[in-house]
Amino acid sequence: MKMAWSGLLLGLGTVSAQAMPCSTPSVQGEQQGKFDASGEICFVLPALNENYVSATLSGITDARLLDGQNRRIRTLLEGGPADGEHQLLFSLPQQQVTSLVLHGNEGMRWRFSWQMKETPPLPRTQRVAPVSPVLQQLEKALEAGAGTTEFWQDRQRYGTPLVEPFDADHKRVTFLWRGAKQNVFLFGSPAGDHEPLFRLGHSDVWFRSYVVPADTVMQYKLAPDVPRVSGSPRDQRSDRSVQSADDRCEVCRSLESVVFARSQSIPFLFRAGHLAAVASRRVDAKNAHQRAVGQYA
Repeated sequence: MKMAWSGLLLGLGTVSAQAMPCSTPSVQGEQQGKFDASGEICFVLPALNENYVSATLSGITDARLLDGQNRRIRTLLEGGPADGEHQLLFSLPQQQVTSLVLHGNEGMRWRFSWQMKETPPLPRTQRVAPVSPVLQQLEKALEAGAGTTEFWQDRQRYGTPLVEPFDADHKRVTFLWRGAKQNVFLFGSPAGDHEPLFRLGHSDVWFRSYVVPADTVMQYKLAPDVPRVSGSPRDQRSDRSVQSADDRCEVCRSLESVVFARSQSIPFLFRAGHLAAVASRRVDAKNAHQRAVGQYA
C-alpha cells in the first residue's frame, strides 16, 4: 500500500516518523468520511497522459500534490475554512503516479468528489509571419539552415519578453516560449484576454507581438500544451490556467529577481538601464487589441 509521509507534506526539514496509508480511487467518484487524530487522508492518483482533474472538497483546509518520492509538486489549497467548499481544477504530471494529501480538523467530516480525464492537446496550428525585426532575422536564418541556440542565448542575456522600439510613445513587445509541442496561451495579454502564441516555422520558438504604451507595467502567464476540454468556453478558459507557468524557458531567467513571491505571474515592465520600474499604467484593452499583432481568428 502506498504511504505518504506527513512531515514532507508539511514542508518540514525532517521526515515525520509516522506515515499514512493512501487509497487508490478510480478516475471518477466521491468519497467522504471523518478526520481522525492525524487530520490527514491520502489518495494515490494514476499515471495519465495529457489530463486535467476537476475536484470538489468539503471540510478540508489544505490539499497538496506529491510525487512518487513524496516530494511536494504543488499546493492546491492552503488555509481554507474548515466549513467551506472548494472547487479545484488542476493537471497531473504526465505518466507519473502522484499522491493527493488532504488535511482537516480532527473529528470534522470531509467529502472529496473528483473526475480525471485524459485529453488531446488543444491545437493551434495557424502560422503568422513575425513583425518583430529580431524574429524576422531569425526566420531568415532558420530558412538558411541555422538553429535557435544563439537566439535563446540572447534572450538569456537580455531577458524576456522581447522589447523593441516602435515610435516615440510605444514599444513592440513579443512574448516568447521555448519548446512547446502543440500550443501556448498567453494570460493577461495587452488585449485583455487569453490568446494563443504562434510557432515560428517548425522551430522551438513560439511568439506573439503587441504594440503597447512605452510606460506599460503588467503581469502575465504562459501556458504550454493546453489540453482539449469538453465543455463551455468558460471551462476552456479555466483549463488553460491549469497549465500556466512562469515565463521561464530553459535559458530565460533574467527576470527571476522580480518575480512576485508565491506567484506564478511575471511582472513585466520596460526598464531604463536594468530593472528600473516606471510609473504603473493600465493598458487600454480596446486600443491594445486593435494594435495587437497576429490576432488569432
